[in-house]
Amino acid sequence: MKKYIYFLLLSCLTFAWSACTNENYEAGDGANSFLRADFGMAHTQRAKQISSFTTDDSDNLVLTQPIDASWADQADSLYRALFFYEKVGGNKAKPTSIRPVPVLNLRPAESVQQIKTDPVKFESSWISSNKSFLNLSIYLKTGKTDEIDAKQEVGMVLDNVQASQNGRKHYYITLHHAQNGVPEYYSAHTYLSIPLKSLLQSGDSITLSVNTYDGIIVKRLEY
Repeated sequence: MKKYIYFLLLSCLTFAWSACTNENYEAGDGANSFLRADFGMAHTQRAKQISSFTTDDSDNLVLTQPIDASWADQADSLYRALFFYEKVGGNKAKPTSIRPVPVLNLRPAESVQQIKTDPVKFESSWISSNKSFLNLSIYLKTGKTDEIDAKQEVGMVLDNVQASQNGRKHYYITLHHAQNGVPEYYSAHTYLSIPLKSLLQSGDSITLSVNTYDGIIVKRLEY
């Protein structure tokens, strides 16, 4: 199974795949009226082909036909993804498109040489229904540059853990973001997922801190 990464390096071209997915689908009787979008885990039987998908609601979907995914480069592996599809009966799903969701493990603050909090645009945060992931929806400012090696850096830092008398723990985490000279011409939307299941227990809580262009946003989430 493919290992998740701690930190993700993002170049100004990384978000080209986002243009391939239409997230604004119609309701009612339009051509895309039955299209669904779910976060979950995509499974490859062959490299670069998704054959099944398990949603965060634990719905196990078998695809009517495999869907190509150039980023899923290992066979018999699981990848975090956002899946657009039409449910066609039972556990069958007719795929429309799929996009990867970067997974960022929490990294202790003392292991990070320099924590950076360059601003982003924050949209939302939520814990998945199966309590496996903390999810973020953010926008990063980006643009074309002549610097080939210019890359933004995004990660999740665990600042502190406080334990209460009843044994419950409160986790303080910060979104690490280094702009690293990438131009800020336009906003590129991305989702991020942080694994929680092996770390948190029922009754624990999280305080998430994100620096935005409008100031620091603090969100508290109950696990």
